[in-house]
Formats: sequence, C-alpha cells, structure tokens
Amino acid sequence: MRVSSVLQLLVQTACLFSLFSCMGRPGGIHWILHSRYWDPRITLVDINHDGTQDLLLSGYQKQERKDEQDKVITDSVVALDGRNHKIMWGFQTGGNVQGYPTVYQNTVYFGSTDHNLYALDLENGRLLWQFRTEGPILGTVAGGYGRVYFGCRDRNLYALDAKTGILDWKYPISHPIDGSPALGYGKVFFGGWDQMVHALDSKTGKLIWRYRGEGYFSQSSPVLHAGTLYIGSWDRHLYALKAESGRLRWRYETRGYIEESSPVVYGDKVYVGSNDKSFYAIDRKTGRLRWKYRAKDAIYSTPAISSRAVYFSSRDGYVYSLSHRGIPRWKFHAGHPIHGSPAIAGNQLYLGSENNQFFALNDGGMGSIYWGMYGGAPDHRHLLAGAEETGDELSRSGKWWLPVWEWLQDQL
Repeated sequence: MRVSSVLQLLVQTACLFSLFSCMGRPGGIHWILHSRYWDPRITLVDINHDGTQDLLLSGYQKQERKDEQDKVITDSVVALDGRNHKIMWGFQTGGNVQGYPTVYQNTVYFGSTDHNLYALDLENGRLLWQFRTEGPILGTVAGGYGRVYFGCRDRNLYALDAKTGILDWKYPISHPIDGSPALGYGKVFFGGWDQMVHALDSKTGKLIWRYRGEGYFSQSSPVLHAGTLYIGSWDRHLYALKAESGRLRWRYETRGYIEESSPVVYGDKVYVGSNDKSFYAIDRKTGRLRWKYRAKDAIYSTPAISSRAVYFSSRDGYVYSLSHRGIPRWKFHAGHPIHGSPAIAGNQLYLGSENNQFFALNDGGMGSIYWGMYGGAPDHRHLLAGAEETGDELSRSGKWWLPVWEWLQDQL
C-alpha cells in the first residue's frame, strides 16, 4: 500500500476507536435521531402502558422548508415508543410548536404559532378538538382542575374545559405571555412581559394578587413548592414569593438574565440557570447560595433532576451532569447549540440540539451507539450503527458493523 493510504487508514482506525471508546462511559451516546425539529422539546409519558417511558417530541424549524408545490412543510408533535424507538403516531400543525407537550387526563395538549391550541388522544394522536386564539402560543400548557391553562401572545391567559375545549374564561394583561402557568392552592400563577407575576382564581379567573418585579418575566416559568412560588426574571433575580399573598420571601441576584431557564425544586434546594454562564443551587428557604457551577456559555435550559444528579445544557452545545453537591460527573458536547431542556428516565438522558439531532445519552456508564435515524422528517430514517433490523422502521437492514481488525484486513 502507498504511505498516504496507510496514513489515511490509521486516521480512520483512530476515529473508530474514538467512537467505540464513548460506548461504555457515562454520558456516552446511546442512540441518535435526526429529525426535522430544530431544538426539539421532550415530554416523557408511558403511552402504551408497558412500563417504559415513551417520548413526545415537539419542535420548530429555524427556516421554513417547502416541497415541490412550494407549500410550507408544517411542524408536528411525534410520539416515539420508548422500547423500540418506532414512531407511534404524529400530528402536523400549521405552524411551529415551541412549548412542551402536556399530558393531562390521557390527552396531549400543545399550542402552536398558527394561533391554535390542540388536544389529541394520547394513544393514537387523533385530534379531539382545537381552539383558535388571536396570536401565537409559545409556552407550555398547564392541566388541572378539569381545565387547561395557557398564555398567548395576544396578551391573554386562557382557561378552557379540558374535555370540550370550550372557553371558561380569559384574563387580559397589557403585554404578551410567553411563559407557562403553574397551578396550585386553587390558583393559576404566571408571569408576563408586563414585569408582573399574577395569581388568579382557577375557577373564575379573578385576580387575587400581583407582584411587580424590576424586569420581564418572559419564558422562565414559575414553579410552586410548599407554599412558595419561584420564578426567574430578566432583572437577573430569582424570586421566591408567598403563594397565598404574593409577598416577597427572598430574591437572589445572579449576574445575567434568567431568560428561559425555569427553576426546579429538589430537596432543600432550588436550581436554575442564567445567561451569565452559571448554574445555581440556592437554599429554597433562605435564598442563600449553596453552590454554583460555571459552564462555558449561557444556560437557557430548565434542569432535569434525578436522585443521582442534576442535568442541564448550555448554548454552546454542552450537556452537564453534576452531583447534588455541585461536583461534575460528566459532560457531553452535542456539536451544536442547545436551548431545550433534557429529560431523564432511568439511565437515559434525552435531549435535542439546533442541528435537528435528538440524542439519548447513557447516564450509568453502560451505553452504546445503538441506533439512529436520518432525514428531513421522522418518517425518513436510516441506520446509524450497530443496529439490528426492526422491520419497516429502518430503511437499511441488518447488523452491519464488523470487528475493527476484520475491517482492517478488508482494507489491506
């Protein structure tokens, strides 16, 4: 063989060994989906009652794509089987779906930039009803008290009957509502671009209290825990308010906007990310900093929490796993920016990136590159590596990888 060919072969071999080296380590890739979604959103739910968490994916395209008839190809919500990763059903809307699918009473709810809220049957994706608003819906729906609640860019918070989609009431404010509401104690809590946090009666929509901050409450959604409402703001603060009265318990100042990262409470701490590149663990009762971790870029994602660790992503495409004491466990680079939030089920961590990739990472050190899908839409997929044929879901068949030395002999 020529020297150049040998060198090329050695480089290819090194790449293969690098690929296989990530199979058994924590944070290694378990499988990859290449989908139409830009920065997909993930909701975990057992759809077919087999004891495994299935996946509801939603997302939006950075740029519109068109088919041969010059028609805009719409985005959709897709259900993936958690065991075999086959598509269970899909639903197309007339716009982008930027919020996370919400499951309430065996129904999937989500809004779209086409000004509609949709309700689908969880098991088969059949449309049950849709409700038309006067603006795009960017946030995630909250389900409870027999209703679904959501904010809209038309400056209203809506409450609909969960079964029929009939409007119960709507509450107008002076600015758009892009975040998601929280429910509890018979109230609906939400923040808006009007720099206020609102608490409404869940049945009537009557205002109970309002709290004015010093900046926007945009897409950082509130979380309710043990009588306290936690919410992040563009004024760089994480707020803790009394759910009953709206009075301030404490606020903690970061060095950047808390823009899209929503706080999560676990144990005695509340976790949140900031665009100052730091991830914070704050004592939920006192508001004092317990620890913080410096990432490489802004943090827009809401953290995922398990008994083992805390997981979050940063804008530069890194995914981090930290212990509950702030000690790094592992990190993974997806290769492209990540705005969405990870989801954890067992030892698998799910997340998506801006280059239309959807990953399943192994958190327990037992993972491997098992299978994946390519294509402009989830129904056009091809085998990635090491997969066994599973029927129509794969457009190439067979178990095609060879031991490295056998592959080398073929090349020589």
